[in-house]
Amino acid sequence: MKNFVLLFGTGIALTSALFLFTDSNASNKKTLITTVTPTLSTSSVQQGGSTILTFTANEDLANATKFIVNSSTLLSLMHTPKSCVITKGSKRCSITITTDKTTNPVAHTLHVLEKSDSQLRKVNLTRKSLTLHVNGSLALSADINPNQINKGLSAKVITVTNMGTKVVQLSKASITDMNNPNIHVAGFEIYNGTNSVGNWCKKNCSDSCIVNGNRMSSLTPKESCELYIRAKKVADATIGKPINAHLNISANNGDSTEIRIQSKPELIIGGYFRFTGGNEPKPLNRLAMWDGSKWSPLIDQKNEVNGTNASVQALAVDDRGDVYIGGNFTNAGGEKVNHITKWDGKDFSPLISHGKTGVDGNVYALIFEHRSDKLYIGGDFDRTGTTDDGMTVNNIVEWDGDNWLPLSNDGKIGVNGTVRAFAEDYSDDIYVGGAFDEIGSHDDGMVVNHIAEWNAGNWSALIDKNNGENGLDDNVRALAFKYGKLYVGGQFIRTGTDGSGDVVNHIVQWDDNEWSGFSDDGKTGVNRRVLALDTDLFNNLYIGGNFINAGTTGSEGPLFFHIVKWDNYKDKWSSFTSDDSTGVSGGVSAIKINDFNSTMYLGGHFEHVGAGNTGERVNYVVEWTGYKGWSSLSDGVDNEVKAIIIVNKFSDSLQ
Repeated sequence: MKNFVLLFGTGIALTSALFLFTDSNASNKKTLITTVTPTLSTSSVQQGGSTILTFTANEDLANATKFIVNSSTLLSLMHTPKSCVITKGSKRCSITITTDKTTNPVAHTLHVLEKSDSQLRKVNLTRKSLTLHVNGSLALSADINPNQINKGLSAKVITVTNMGTKVVQLSKASITDMNNPNIHVAGFEIYNGTNSVGNWCKKNCSDSCIVNGNRMSSLTPKESCELYIRAKKVADATIGKPINAHLNISANNGDSTEIRIQSKPELIIGGYFRFTGGNEPKPLNRLAMWDGSKWSPLIDQKNEVNGTNASVQALAVDDRGDVYIGGNFTNAGGEKVNHITKWDGKDFSPLISHGKTGVDGNVYALIFEHRSDKLYIGGDFDRTGTTDDGMTVNNIVEWDGDNWLPLSNDGKIGVNGTVRAFAEDYSDDIYVGGAFDEIGSHDDGMVVNHIAEWNAGNWSALIDKNNGENGLDDNVRALAFKYGKLYVGGQFIRTGTDGSGDVVNHIVQWDDNEWSGFSDDGKTGVNRRVLALDTDLFNNLYIGGNFINAGTTGSEGPLFFHIVKWDNYKDKWSSFTSDDSTGVSGGVSAIKINDFNSTMYLGGHFEHVGAGNTGERVNYVVEWTGYKGWSSLSDGVDNEVKAIIIVNKFSDSLQ
């Protein structure tokens, strides 16, 4: 008996005994197998369902008429019955040895295939042995470690592309092509389109493998593809609390695999602040991320520079989890960007088309339209880039990922005043609000009075079907859309502009082509301008701004102090009071509702909860939860917060 070391396709060394007999008479034994070697070339190792041994046989083995592979001790691992008989020629079974009659030594490959039965896969298998008989005599005995037999389907995380999307590499090498993989994972979605964004699938996601940007329905042996995975909802958990899930992938041929993934929702804020609050300030430079316990800057890893060089006014997140940032700045993370930039979780990058970087004025509003994968940018700017030869866009422009596109209708481009707010309805129409009153810039465009609708290349005014009132009588500063209703907040007092419209006092809704205000116990609207709006799953409307009470100043309406909720089921105002602290001490510029637990995040120009400076100090940003009221986010920041979003950051550590 002679000992050999066998190296399997996984690169793990196992010890086996090699028995070399042609008949039962030990004195007449001959060497039938001269060497047993591993398959060292990774390009030739099949990674799906087989451990490969390559051995070289002499002419006696090559001329043998019958081979028997006995797998009785491998029943939990094998596709086949206890044993199979392979004669000369091409007949095969799951354990495969082929031979041609020749007088020259020839190399043969032994494939040990894993059984695909999912129930057997759950068995805690121990090390087994494999025997090979030639012409009735034992020729080879080897130990097989089931842990070293590769799965027919394998998946591994290859990279985190950005904040919200993780890329998983899927590969297989079994003989049967992997057709229509069924992919299901609770809490997450799988990309099911033709590039790295759009068309997300929640379960049974066939044809989801992406190879070189193209969707694949099958994989050939040794081929690999990429799956793009994201959270179903970026706000589907408590901020800072991980979402854990198992990604289960199966193919029609019975192969399956799984991979564990984790993500963690985090809060991003932008504004005028430079540092964290408190006695030990840390630099943030107008952008910061809250992970549930601490603030961190948004850093460009390439340049090792964080934040922007002037205020941030608007934030948006796309389907990939890339964060778009707009404001008064010209530089972000050490890059020249001109008022608009993208942060992918690692680096800032400018938006450039035809040599034109960003826009030539301040950006105040952003929205990402998910179906068409486009970003809308609004503000106080005339052109793309910063020179006179840039594209004329007039305060609003569309970015499709590669190009700047003006919003033009009948030769009229953009609007004639500053854009301050966006909202999107269920038909992907975009509502635009601000300090404008016409489409275009030459006083001969469509009259829209501070609010307009953009629908598939056409502008429309919002005109009340009952009284013909067009738009509102002063600037719009905030928009939100939920369950078929558009909510509008701003500086306006009445609908229309001729003084005869309905009094709504800074907050109004557009529903079924008519304007209507919010009135409770005779108090309509609020007494000062509205700057921020958001909604929850129950269709409650959250309103923030510079107001103090319901109704008009001096009308003795209930006190809210800059933040109030309108209950759409009870048609009543509801204030936020905790430990005798109602509202916050200054104006609210940003509201973000986490739909998972109805937690509310506020940003603005306040330092305390409650009126005046008597409540808890929170420094420009605060959290509200119904069961515990107001909570500070550590020491907050050192100046006003203008924008808040929630993103879903994948964990880099879990595979």
